[in-house]
Amino acid sequence: MASNFALAIRPPAVWNAGDNSIVSRDEHMIARILRKGPMMHPRFAYAAVALLAGVLVPATVFAQSDSSNQNVQDLRKQLDELREQMSKLQTRLGELESKDSEAATAPTAPSAQQQGTIQSSQPPAQAAPSKQVGEATATYTTFSEDGVAAARFDNVPLDPKYKGFFRLPGTQTILKIGGYFKTDFIYDFKPAGNSDSFIPSSIPIPTVVGVNNATVSVRPTRLNLDFRIPSTQFGDVRFYVEGDLFGTNATTPRLRHAYTQVRNVLIGQTFSNFMDPDGFPDTLDFQGPNGMVSIRNPQFRYGLALSPSTTFYVSVEKPSSDITFKTSQFSSQPNAPSPDGAIRLRQESKDRLGLWMGCECVHRCKNIRQG
Repeated sequence: MASNFALAIRPPAVWNAGDNSIVSRDEHMIARILRKGPMMHPRFAYAAVALLAGVLVPATVFAQSDSSNQNVQDLRKQLDELREQMSKLQTRLGELESKDSEAATAPTAPSAQQQGTIQSSQPPAQAAPSKQVGEATATYTTFSEDGVAAARFDNVPLDPKYKGFFRLPGTQTILKIGGYFKTDFIYDFKPAGNSDSFIPSSIPIPTVVGVNNATVSVRPTRLNLDFRIPSTQFGDVRFYVEGDLFGTNATTPRLRHAYTQVRNVLIGQTFSNFMDPDGFPDTLDFQGPNGMVSIRNPQFRYGLALSPSTTFYVSVEKPSSDITFKTSQFSSQPNAPSPDGAIRLRQESKDRLGLWMGCECVHRCKNIRQG
């Protein structure tokens, strides 16, 4: 049986001198085999196929190898670029972390111009402790907070750290809001004159028999505002205002304190210079213990230090009278032709409250009108 075999693959060419054409070595060999005519055995065909496979497969492998090498080089180039970018990012992160750590450790300087809401993130600077206020006085606390309302030498607060104060936006003024709410439940078995507090001068004489009195009052409730401007050219400046509900009726506000103090010059209404608010105890009754001076007068006061623990104060105050009475025969009308004057000497110590001596000069007359 005759076998015809033909392939269209062209391996590397050689010169054919017979017909002046260029053919490949494999084509030349195949042509020689075909010229011989019919193949006597199929092994000749297998040999031709094996020869062609040996020529084509290495060429394909070489082409794939070249493409793979190019891809590997491209991937290595991209990897090098990514490594360079990561190195730059790590350097930048290190710079930012160092700046944050420096900002956290560096003290925060107050801004020259404050805007927006209340500056609670910038606490006021700590004041120097006062030598004229002993440790016992500074740590003595009462529910009434009379020690906080009292004026101090050089305007130094009892707490030099200014706890509770916050800075008002756009100013150097700091403010503390204080006060408390209090309700009194009172039952009098006998009429005491004043239904809200125990005032001996208001007890009626003769006493009315068989009259009882019950009261529920919120009049002791207080609200106060403490404004301070530290370190001005005139020294520390303070403005303090406080009120309660002991007005003309059960819901009328009453002014307790309203004064300003620049260094040791005080003008306004506050505790009389003749009293010591640091010695007041806490009592259930609003008026406080009997026999203690408890009055707030409009006044002009000046203080000076005689030693690191001794201070001297002198004041001119508005005259007032607590006792007015009227009978069927006559009525009294107090008259004050001149203001009251008071001087006070205060000595502080570390382990006890301040000792003080006071003297008040009063010139008052009582005009008695016949009934």
